[in-house]
Amino acid sequence: MNIFLRFGFDLLGLVIAFAGYALYQQCDCCFQPHDKLTVYLKRRASLKFTKYFNIILPIIIILLCSLKNHAIFAFNIGTVIGFFSQNWIVSFWQERLEPCCHF
Repeated sequence: MNIFLRFGFDLLGLVIAFAGYALYQQCDCCFQPHDKLTVYLKRRASLKFTKYFNIILPIIIILLCSLKNHAIFAFNIGTVIGFFSQNWIVSFWQERLEPCCHF
């Protein structure tokens, strides 16, 4: 597949995944431990700190795994785009899903 088609599918997958994440947050019924930590940090610390915490934590995990395995397996263009656009895409979907979700 050519690079532009792969890039388009990558972006589409990210948008769909982040829409699912926004819906998951709107349900507010089944959080995993990292989500509970994020909610706690949003309430106790600043939103900016929480944003950077959620970006830096996966980078630290990737670095630790690469030190152990001597290779990086899960880091591609989608990871970079996800790091920089997740907040924007999730906010976009939350604004559109909030009027529809009455849980």
